Amino acid sequence: MNEASLLFIADAQRTLEATVTSGASDVLTAAFARWLDLSDVALPAVVDIAAQAVRNKGAARTYRDVAALGYCLSDPAVAPKLGANFHAMADWLMGRPLEMGGDPVPMLSDPVALLGMTFGVKQLPATNRSKLESWLAAVRAQSAALLQQAGWTGGLAHAIATHSVGEEGWVAAGLASRLPVIDTGIDLAAILREVIARAPVAEPAEAVLLLAALRWLKDRALTINVNAASITDTVRVLERVGSIFSRWVWEQKARRGSAEPVRWRIENEYHFQSLLFTVLKPLLPSLEEEQFLASTGQVQPRADLCLLSLSLLIEVKFWYRANAASRLIEEVAADVTLYLKSNAPYRELIVVIWDDGARTEEHDELKRGLGGLQGICGVVVINRPSRMVD
Repeated sequence: MNEASLLFIADAQRTLEATVTSGASDVLTAAFARWLDLSDVALPAVVDIAAQAVRNKGAARTYRDVAALGYCLSDPAVAPKLGANFHAMADWLMGRPLEMGGDPVPMLSDPVALLGMTFGVKQLPATNRSKLESWLAAVRAQSAALLQQAGWTGGLAHAIATHSVGEEGWVAAGLASRLPVIDTGIDLAAILREVIARAPVAEPAEAVLLLAALRWLKDRALTINVNAASITDTVRVLERVGSIFSRWVWEQKARRGSAEPVRWRIENEYHFQSLLFTVLKPLLPSLEEEQFLASTGQVQPRADLCLLSLSLLIEVKFWYRANAASRLIEEVAADVTLYLKSNAPYRELIVVIWDDGARTEEHDELKRGLGGLQGICGVVVINRPSRMVD
């Protein structure tokens, strides 16, 4: 496994742990995380989660309380004490309609909850299970049909209904500690890439499953063959470049005697390109810079940064304060025409822009404009840090 992959894994794990922790006040999210044994994340104790689920009564009680208690029954310290409570709560839920005003109730769109109920029912004595199991089987089938085009929730609903996940292999990886019979369906490297890609935008329940999948994958790290970083990996590294400026040297006064304060200035495109090359080269050893490309008439273009192994070019731009965004778009459009010709070895281009004026309000429109050009697979804009002033 290469350095870039290890960096992405560590970054994804930190992001997912923070998301799970932030959502742990929700009783179902906390119970789901405990059930998947995410013990390294700050979570309430199982007995406390169970007590909170039981406390909610009347109008305050929802299907999520029933599901949370179902997960908690997998703990030997909880099952003997609160199994009867779960049975009563599940009976209450079974008596409620599955439609409201002609629309499916939220429970049908919440496979995390249905999974908790399913495992809770399994902890009940056999004499109490039959009716609930029949009802849940019908509910799970209805949920799977409702969510069949709904991404990860559809994958989870399908998994608990049929013990297969189709293309959502990472869902099976997340459930592997509890449901090892579900086939992941695709190779480990592909699952790892999917987990890393989803981590930054996951909501808490999804983050629980992603974090469980990531830990399952890390246990199998020696069998994962992630070759060179992908184009997506490269874009993700570039998007993180702005974080390095928290340690950027910009002294207000010299640290020694009469010396001048040291300030690492970025004043033009060459400075910015050197910074990007410094960041990327250790992660992408095949990266080259200032490569001449095939001539077009009397013009021989020269690309800023090149990754021939990915058929990828990285175009570096310095957006001066006096220049309009339209000028950048025109320049890049001209570059694309010269760089990505039909007979060229490069097929895609990432544009990385240093915004010397920190015009954040214009970034979305600029990205949309550049992203619409054929061959551009990513646009990254990095603001000049506020501290970088004389």
